[in-house]
Amino acid sequence: MAALILSAGVGSAGPIASYPIRRLDKTMSVNFRGIFLPIQNALPLLRAAAARPSGRGAKIVILSSIRGAYADEGLAAYGASEAAALSLAETFNTEESANGISATAIAPAYVDTDMAAWIHDRIPPETMIPADDIAILVEALLRLSRQSTVGRLVVGRAGTNGHCP
Repeated sequence: MAALILSAGVGSAGPIASYPIRRLDKTMSVNFRGIFLPIQNALPLLRAAAARPSGRGAKIVILSSIRGAYADEGLAAYGASEAAALSLAETFNTEESANGISATAIAPAYVDTDMAAWIHDRIPPETMIPADDIAILVEALLRLSRQSTVGRLVVGRAGTNGHCP
């Protein structure tokens, strides 16, 4: 089985009315284009791997954000780039899952990583999702047969309604 795991992103906050276009372009370039191009380039290798008789096919896992599924004030550009990642995984499945390649976008709430350090004053790190929990989900997705697809997987934080800080 072959797997492509994509985990990279940038984000910045700001209202739509004054959000700098240069930051918008960077956010979309890193968060969407930065997953689209590797998937496109790896597709021949993933198809070849899926054609092998292992029964698992090939997998793509995109580490996205809950902000792609649920909006938050001031995060329009970031949220839109992450929503594009969720849509990409689901669209990919309509195009390629019959060939044995599936894609999943995992969209967690705040995970205790460096990228969430900006909000530690409002959300203590010990209440965030442990990075190990996301790794466990990735491992489980890689074990699925080629007959199953999970387009998006939204993971909330305990003690919240699932999608609010």
